[in-house]
Amino acid sequence: MEAYYSQKIYPFIFKISHSLFGVIPFPVGDILILVLILLLPLVVYKVFLFIKKKKFTPLLINSMSIFFSVYIVFHITWGLNYHRITLNKKLGYDLQYSVEQLESTTLDIIQRINKLHSSLTINDTLAVEIPFTQSEIEMLLTQSTLYDMEDIFPSSVKNNLYVKKSFWSLFLSYMGFAGYVNPITLEAQVNSLMPSLSYITTAAHEMGHQLGIAAENEANFIAFRATVSHPNRYFQYAGYLFGLRYTIGEYFINRPVEARKLYGEVNLGIKKNIRQISEFWEGFENPFEVIFKRGYDQYLKAQGQRDGIETYSQMVAYLVDYHTDRTD
Repeated sequence: MEAYYSQKIYPFIFKISHSLFGVIPFPVGDILILVLILLLPLVVYKVFLFIKKKKFTPLLINSMSIFFSVYIVFHITWGLNYHRITLNKKLGYDLQYSVEQLESTTLDIIQRINKLHSSLTINDTLAVEIPFTQSEIEMLLTQSTLYDMEDIFPSSVKNNLYVKKSFWSLFLSYMGFAGYVNPITLEAQVNSLMPSLSYITTAAHEMGHQLGIAAENEANFIAFRATVSHPNRYFQYAGYLFGLRYTIGEYFINRPVEARKLYGEVNLGIKKNIRQISEFWEGFENPFEVIFKRGYDQYLKAQGQRDGIETYSQMVAYLVDYHTDRTD
């Protein structure tokens, strides 16, 4: 899988996808989804006719043909990435850590983001405002060398990453999703309604998926590493804010009293940025969000990510190993 699909077949498929869709300014994958939605009434009508005429065998054959065709295409263009060698094995990470190591990592992130925050604002009570448009953010991400990752990824992929704003941003917001990679067109789609800080890390996350990284914790780590190593301080700030939200949350679970004390060392302006992100998602809370996330949770589990949607937060183990590497 690693030697052939991940390093040869997928890069070739992605190169074709980039040639076909990368130059088109709008998300082709979103248009295809719209077409499928519009065709749904016709499909329901056809199924009704088959049932009315009691043509159960042709209905079963046609349904299975469509299902397996989609299944095969999905796995060839993207799905087989779920079975590649995990990123931690390539990086030599064991993903095991103590609470003390988690505390050390969180403290390191707090010190770094406090310093960045002080360089981006006139005092520590002000939230950071990103001075770039979404198009500029996309350009700054795609024109960088952020995704070298010690030559783990083929140059034909990492040199052609791109991001598009999703047509479905409003629906994604109500569903509680920040973005996705279309598994057929391989376009990285990002929710354009999010605050700029989230837009930066989500775009970096989806570009990580374009690299062929399927696991959500690995894509999260790539987004963190890509942004904190960016030459632009605003991108670094977005990356450390992203990492802090996960590590401090995990530390709260393990040692709430100590975590609350540690969080007290975070600049007030940084806390305002965190609150801005939380308020955005709170503004779209609805009863159906749970259903959408439950469905996505089952999808991830079906693809081998046994912890489902909780896989996202497991990036913390990568951050601890990354911190250990830098301090050794």
